[in-house]
Amino acid sequence: PRYIPLLAEKAAARRFFYHRDEGLRQVQRAARSQGIPKEDIGKGLARASHFKMISTEKGELWVLHLILGRAGTGKTTLLLERLKEAAAKGESCILLVPEQYSFEAERQVGRQLGPQLALQVEVLSFTRLCNSVFRAHGGLAGVAVTQTGRYLLMSLAVAELADQLKVYRKSCNNPAFLETLTSACSEFKAAGLSSKALEEVAGTLEPGHLRDKLSDLTALYTAYQALLERGYTDPEDDLIRARELLARGSAFEGTCLFVDGFTTFMAGEFALLQQLITRCREVHVAFTADSLQDAELKVETFSAAKQAMSRLIRYARQAQVPVASPTVLTRPFRFESPELALISRRFLQPGEEVYELSPQNVVLYQAPDPYREIEYVAANIDALVREDGYRYRDIAVVARETGPYLRALERIFPRRGIPYFVDSVRDVETMPLAGGLVNALEAVRSNFDSAAVLSWAKSPLMGLDARAVARLENYSYLWSVRGKLWTGELANNPRGMAGPLTDEDVKDLAELNQTRRQVITPLLHLRDSLRDCDGRGFAAAVYRLFEEVDAPGKLTAFAGALPQGEQETFLSESGQLWDILMETLDVFGEVLGTTTLPAYRFCELLRLSLTCAEVGLVPQTLDQVLVGKADRIRPGEVKAVFVIGAVEGQFPAALASGGVFTDEERRTMISLGAEIGPPSLERAVLERYFCYHALTLGS
Repeated sequence: PRYIPLLAEKAAARRFFYHRDEGLRQVQRAARSQGIPKEDIGKGLARASHFKMISTEKGELWVLHLILGRAGTGKTTLLLERLKEAAAKGESCILLVPEQYSFEAERQVGRQLGPQLALQVEVLSFTRLCNSVFRAHGGLAGVAVTQTGRYLLMSLAVAELADQLKVYRKSCNNPAFLETLTSACSEFKAAGLSSKALEEVAGTLEPGHLRDKLSDLTALYTAYQALLERGYTDPEDDLIRARELLARGSAFEGTCLFVDGFTTFMAGEFALLQQLITRCREVHVAFTADSLQDAELKVETFSAAKQAMSRLIRYARQAQVPVASPTVLTRPFRFESPELALISRRFLQPGEEVYELSPQNVVLYQAPDPYREIEYVAANIDALVREDGYRYRDIAVVARETGPYLRALERIFPRRGIPYFVDSVRDVETMPLAGGLVNALEAVRSNFDSAAVLSWAKSPLMGLDARAVARLENYSYLWSVRGKLWTGELANNPRGMAGPLTDEDVKDLAELNQTRRQVITPLLHLRDSLRDCDGRGFAAAVYRLFEEVDAPGKLTAFAGALPQGEQETFLSESGQLWDILMETLDVFGEVLGTTTLPAYRFCELLRLSLTCAEVGLVPQTLDQVLVGKADRIRPGEVKAVFVIGAVEGQFPAALASGGVFTDEERRTMISLGAEIGPPSLERAVLERYFCYHALTLGS
């Protein structure tokens, strides 16, 4: 037994040997070279075999196992059965799933394995997997930068390098350019590209526009990363940092890894999986695909999954890790309906197979607008629950984008008493707290433009009487009140050119001036605070504005006037947004600190920061209809699915060009080893898969 560590090391562990005899011979040679007595070699080999360092049976010992099949063929069920077997043997097990699927995956593990065995399984997303690496090898220390922090740091990097840029010099003062640059850096990090690697790619190009563009981006990326590393850690760097730590450490040695729910992976995730394949005892990965062969050369529904499988196999072979023959599942277990089974089997495939009977479980409905569409969905959900014994959790509503349907859902589903949860985030600028702040800053920035001042007056942050604000608005239109006129007393007749003021006019004018003072006084204080201010001064000025108008109290009073069902939602969302705004102001104070910028620049940066704020609600009950986007929804086991928005250009989504690279430039960079986001063709293939996924969710 005392030779076990030496034998394990010299044998390089079981995963590098295809045959037991080959492994035994290498262990014996390694042991003899160390002068170990022959009888001790035998004892050590027996012990190593017991601990499964070497295969105990003659033949091949597989490490990478692929499970594939079309929708509903039992891939997840088989994966969980293998997970249960490994856990029953006392193995350390990890189930790796997408972030949005982790809750449902934990429920399935608990249901399939039972409470005792489930304790031996960790359900992780890539984010939590990175955290596990950091807990084992260090890396959790530091302040995580927010998206607001990224924008502010990028603005400093752009200001520092503006005169040195070739391609992007004219765009430096455009706030939207900061968002584009930050997205580009995020894309580089997702691809596992450092600034040095990007510079090497640029060096291989011939002189031209792409080389100049990469030169600018490399300089900005380097400066941005240097500013970031002064006092922050970036969660977007987690995949790169975890991969580097994993290469030097021993985390997950001998672990059984199970992967489910992914269509494909980003380059950084692939790199992390490459490390795990070489150290895990077994790796089982389930994909939705009909085979390993990509017969249509990257343009069929399952091409993304097939390319992902080919890449994992390549990683395994490069590391001399045995790969088992894939388990291909063909029998559809999910579908009670033959029509749905046919869709799963023949989706977007030409052939002679025709469903001869009248379809009972596939219905097409044409609606004139989203409201009528949701009315139809709600009526059918009612019928399924009342007449067919469905639970609300047995039903899902899938769209490519849920935004156009949110208002209709908010009005129609509650009216019919249908509990539902939308997997989406709110546009925070439409919420009173953020909207009021944006209007106040715009009023000051525009030197009291009437539209901005009146929008501020109508904000729930002011809490003014609606009739008083309406009279002030009428007066401003009547006498063209704008700019500095808002800061002085209103003296003209409220009735217009109607002769001298009457007593009633004097009274109305006094009320108008009182309303004007309530509206304009906080804005004047804000304007004075923003003069020649730095980052800390801007944050303090905004906070003092909230204090002056008693924002929390006004929002609470506004919520009190809402219907009972909407009060809790409003207060919950407003509470989340308040916390986000306070964190944002902290970031302004910390990142920009003593940096002085024009007031309009601070306003633009804050508005840009609000665009990335995410406010949402957690599910309030287990029995509710799930509404989500086709690329994100993972509803578990549902019986009925309503696919809405099936309109050309919407679902599948029309592909819009975006980012800093054209399709041709992306192809060039990918050919040079920079695995940035895919060009339009690959994204179009993913859109086809999202359609397939939505149409095969039900049973």
